[in-house]
Amino acid sequence: MSGSPQSRAEAFQDRVRRDWDDPETIAAWRKWSRSNSETLAGVTRALVAAAEPSPGQAVLDLASGSGQPALSLAAAVAPQGHVTATDMSAGMLSIVEENALRAGLKNIRFRQATAESLPFPDRVFDRVTCRFGAMFFADPVGTMRECRRVLLPGGRAAFAVWGHPQQPFFAITAGVLRKYVSIPEPEPDAPHIFRFAAPGTLSDVMKEAGFRPVHEEALRIDCERLGPPEDFWQEFREVAAPFRPLIAGLAPEKRVELDAEVIAAMRKYQAGDRLRFHVEVNVASGTAY
Repeated sequence: MSGSPQSRAEAFQDRVRRDWDDPETIAAWRKWSRSNSETLAGVTRALVAAAEPSPGQAVLDLASGSGQPALSLAAAVAPQGHVTATDMSAGMLSIVEENALRAGLKNIRFRQATAESLPFPDRVFDRVTCRFGAMFFADPVGTMRECRRVLLPGGRAAFAVWGHPQQPFFAITAGVLRKYVSIPEPEPDAPHIFRFAAPGTLSDVMKEAGFRPVHEEALRIDCERLGPPEDFWQEFREVAAPFRPLIAGLAPEKRVELDAEVIAAMRKYQAGDRLRFHVEVNVASGTAY
């Protein structure tokens, strides 16, 4: 992707918006949102713990996806507190709303927005959170400054990002897929899934944006996914929007080989009626003054 940093960032945002506004992507996340929430529940708990929410607080959740951690935070700040769930995709926000209704949560609001330009006044939130979205901020420092702008003095921000790529969650999915398709390497400093995988890189951005003090921790979190490997692979194929066209473009015989190799890799983590593995994430938090 050539051009100025600004044009590259805009092109990336346009591509991400297309991926997440795709009706096929929205349908997949609606279908698998409960499974995803349960599988990554440990990550959500770690992020909520880092945010330190209290009843009565106002929380802003960025890139809420299908609902976590917004739903968990809404329960934590109830009954007087409230959460504002945001996402650039109106379709994804509709899933959060459905899941909130199903959970009986009435203290959650929904606002279509990008993290880079928040449509909120200064100093209105006690907490800002984001699970697996900060890696894709087109301008990480500028976006962190936006987060600090909307926080009350003494307010807290917490972010969870993926850690080292050599971990089971990716080794048994995208790691195997790499043998069959060409996955372009990201440009230096471009938004990508492992942008803040190196410990300390996320907290450095928060410090540059003015958060003090900042704490970052690399965590290894156990996960469980109910169901056979075939279901997990189907979920991954359907929700991972960037990989869908790559898989669809494989010749039928290669697709059969890919499916067989992925399922074999997943069976190493099978325990009865579920898969047990771990994920590696970095969780960073800081205070705004």
